[in-house]
Amino acid sequence: MNKNSKYIFIGLLVIFLVMNANKVNAAGNSLYDSLAAFLKKLEEDNKAALTAYDDGEGTWTIGWGSVYNYDLNRPVQEGDTITQEQADNFLQIEASQDMDAVNQLVTVPINNNQLIALSSFAYNEGPEALKGSTLLKLLNSGSDLNTVAAEFDKWIYAKGHINQGLINRRKAEKSLFLS
Repeated sequence: MNKNSKYIFIGLLVIFLVMNANKVNAAGNSLYDSLAAFLKKLEEDNKAALTAYDDGEGTWTIGWGSVYNYDLNRPVQEGDTITQEQADNFLQIEASQDMDAVNQLVTVPINNNQLIALSSFAYNEGPEALKGSTLLKLLNSGSDLNTVAAEFDKWIYAKGHINQGLINRRKAEKSLFLS
């Protein structure tokens, strides 16, 4: 290997490591896997729903809270059924999309737990909700983390009514965000 090739190789290696540094935590696990594990605890009581159900708000849901059937390339419908493997695959697709969206939206340094908490929020409410939120505005403006975390408490309504499931979820996300 000549001198120039060695520098090119080292340069490419550094670029690869920098680009992928935020995807691996200290334990060596993918942050996507950590997010998926966190979401499984919050969604469906840690057991995937293999038959579509109405979420109580008129939205058909399946697996780990998916509203889209990736295998059929359409929204989930009444009567849909999937396997555990499909449920896990849908979760992985959505969790990685939401984490990637959070990485694009957040403009300040955050730790892995904050990334997972914000990605969980985006998974539940949608990246567009996060994009327009005061939570994100405060975070990106450098506000105190307790002030930012208090914004999770405002996202507890479903169809205009306080929802205990959302209270529990936001409490878990807020706790993780502050850890």
